[in-house]
Amino acid sequence: MIHTKIGEEHIYQILRNAIFNADLSPGTQLIESSLAEAFGVSRTPIRAVLQRLKYDSLVKMIPHRGAFVYCPTPKESEQIFL
Repeated sequence: MIHTKIGEEHIYQILRNAIFNADLSPGTQLIESSLAEAFGVSRTPIRAVLQRLKYDSLVKMIPHRGAFVYCPTPKESEQIFL
């Protein structure tokens, strides 16, 4: 997936939509360097996007491991469907 250089907001929307559409499954690791290369940007805007996705509870940041698509607990999943 090679793109021309695009803005942070556009990257955010693409990743957000990919999470909502389950193109990125819960638990999928989001690797900064791979995303930066795919979007044709440095890692700085990728970090900002990942922080924003974390704020939106779509990504979980694990120290020394990286960013992962949020995976709800069974209890959280159950509450969604009540």
